[in-house]
Amino acid sequence: MSRRLFIALACAWACAFGAAQGQENAHARPALRLSFEDQFDTLRLRQNDTGVWSTTFGYGGIADRTLTSNRELQLYVEPGFTGSGDVPLGFEPFEIRQGILRIKADRVPRRVARRMWNYRYASGLINTRESFSQTYGYFEIRARLPAGDGMWPAFWMLPADGTWPPEIDVLEHLGRDPNTVYVGLKTDEGHGGGVLAISVPTATRSFHTYGVLWTRDHVTWYVDGFEVRRRPTPADMHKPMFMLVNLAVGGAWAGAPDRRTPFPMIMEVDYVRAYALAGE
Repeated sequence: MSRRLFIALACAWACAFGAAQGQENAHARPALRLSFEDQFDTLRLRQNDTGVWSTTFGYGGIADRTLTSNRELQLYVEPGFTGSGDVPLGFEPFEIRQGILRIKADRVPRRVARRMWNYRYASGLINTRESFSQTYGYFEIRARLPAGDGMWPAFWMLPADGTWPPEIDVLEHLGRDPNTVYVGLKTDEGHGGGVLAISVPTATRSFHTYGVLWTRDHVTWYVDGFEVRRRPTPADMHKPMFMLVNLAVGGAWAGAPDRRTPFPMIMEVDYVRAYALAGE
C-alpha cells in the first residue's frame, strides 16, 4: 500500500469514526496514536525470538494448535510442520500476494492425518502473544472472509497473562451465513451480553474493516468505521491483551464442512493495526 493511499484511508477512517461516535452518543472521540501496524508486504513469523507473529497458542501439547473446547476440526500449522514425525508435511497455510496475507484452510489426506493425531484439516493462526500487547486502544483488521460450511474466521484478543476469560471478539464469521458477522465479549464479570449479529452483505466478496475501541469505560465495535455496538467495560478487562487472527474449521458453533465446501478456503487480510489511547 502506498503512503498516499494509507494517509487517505487513515483520514477516511478518522472521519467515519468521528461521525459514528456523534451519531449515537455525545462521547468525545479519544486521541489515538499508532502503536502497531502490519500491512503484510512480508510475513514476519516468530523464529529464534525475532519476528512478529506466533503461529500457536503457546499452551503446550495439542492445545497449542486447536481449541478442543470448541470441538474444532483443524490443527493450526506453519511451514515446516512435521506433525508426529520428523519430515515436514508440506503445508503452506500462509501466502503473501500483492500485500495481502492469505490464510489457507485445507483438507488433509487420511495417510497424512495419521501424523496429525487424526485431524482432517490444516489451517493457519497468527497472534502477537510474544511481540505485542496493550491495555485499551483501538484495534482493527481489514479483511475479506471465506464463504463455505464449517468456516470460522476470527479477529480477537486475549489477556497477555494467559488467563481466560476475558476475551474480546472483534470479528467472528460463520461461512454458512456469508452476510453476517458477529461481535462480542466473554467475561466472568458481567456486561458481556453475548454475541451480536451484524449484517455485512458483502463480507465474503469485498474487503471491510472491523474494529474495536476499548477504554476504561466502554468497549465499542465498528464496521467500516461506523459504530455497531457498545458495552460497559467489564471489571476483569483492564489488563494488556494481544491480537489473534485465525481461520478455524468446524466446531460447536460453526458446524462441519460438507462436500460442497470448496477447499482450499482462504481468509484474506490486508492489514492489522492497533492504536493506543493518548495519555495511557
